[in-house]
Amino acid sequence: MLSPKLLIAADDLTGALDTGVRFAKEGISTAVLLNTDAGLRGADVVVVNTESRHLSKEAAEEIVFRLTERARLGGTEYFYKKTDSALRGNIGAELTGMLRASKERLLAFIPAYPQLKRITDGGIHYIDGEPAAHSVFGKDPFEPVTESNVKRLIQTQSREKVCVKSAGAPPDSELGIVAYDAKTDEDLQLTASRLKAAGVRAFAGCAGFAPCLASLIGFERTTTGKPGPAGGLFVITGSLNKITLDQMQFAKNAGFPLFTLSERQKTDGEYAVSPEFHRFTEMLIEEYERGKKAGLSAAAKTSDFLAGDDSGGCLRKRIAALLGAVAAAVIRKTEASVMIIGGDVLGAALAQLGVDSVSPVDEPQPGTVMLEIEIEGNRRTLFTKSGGFGEEDAVVAVERYIKNRGEEHGSVGIETV
Repeated sequence: MLSPKLLIAADDLTGALDTGVRFAKEGISTAVLLNTDAGLRGADVVVVNTESRHLSKEAAEEIVFRLTERARLGGTEYFYKKTDSALRGNIGAELTGMLRASKERLLAFIPAYPQLKRITDGGIHYIDGEPAAHSVFGKDPFEPVTESNVKRLIQTQSREKVCVKSAGAPPDSELGIVAYDAKTDEDLQLTASRLKAAGVRAFAGCAGFAPCLASLIGFERTTTGKPGPAGGLFVITGSLNKITLDQMQFAKNAGFPLFTLSERQKTDGEYAVSPEFHRFTEMLIEEYERGKKAGLSAAAKTSDFLAGDDSGGCLRKRIAALLGAVAAAVIRKTEASVMIIGGDVLGAALAQLGVDSVSPVDEPQPGTVMLEIEIEGNRRTLFTKSGGFGEEDAVVAVERYIKNRGEEHGSVGIETV
């Protein structure tokens, strides 16, 4: 297999997956790599998790530059910088890194995701009708969004020329970064058609533009049956986003036994290797086995953990590692379909399991990804989403999806390959 036709660089794992699945479910050969060390081969679309959202802007730009350059020199034709739909992360720096390494004259940035009520109008990015910096993401305890103006946001980290255009406007002779408004899926499609006509090959945006990108580029497609997930549902989250906390409360009200980490579990650096940790995971597994559903959350409400308590992000990383260890134990010891909310926790769980690439399979609802992993010769099904995605019933909707798929395909537990 030659280098991919399309390289997608995503700054976190859930972002890599929710974009990759938009290609995979259309029958396009797609691989998601968990880090930048893996070889860029094996699929027409290769999505790489650069894990650069929390790095310095200089480090983030360098990682994206090197990755894009490696792909270009290997023969990749198209490039997509997957960005967060709420404008978090090193957006200006990473767009700059991809533009420069791709050797293209311009990079088209389409940040909207209308299906999730995230639109761009007059160069201002809105979430649920509020400018991004005034939305729930502006109140995030870890990484609050402070700028809603797309052009200004990019210019805080880039010296490239930046302009904003209305949906469907041709790029003409612009150089640099061209950001596009979009309020509907039709706006996205119109912009894609104009960019295709102009021969643009470097793009950026969230998962919302991915289906348009697939049509713009053109891929061979295959039709294969999607596997049915097995077991019940165990959900784990480290997100303190209000959207996720509301989803967990909804699940609790719908009958999910829900547990939260204690202060000691969150702060004791030795807890994950203690006998208490093993007893704790066994208790969670026993609770799951009683009703084939259970959940574990880092906290019950945002105020339980404030960013000011987390100098350098060490505590956040420790909590993600602890929740990842729990997820790995549940995957190894039960037949449960595990839903992991938040890229840090998902990455920690996959590292514990020794997994360095995954296969996106389906999208039960916008922003929620069903994926397959292989551990010790067995295929397992996981679900994941970003902390800021989804309706209030997101967890319950996945449980319903599992039941429906099991009835359609027959739920057979762990499948040996």
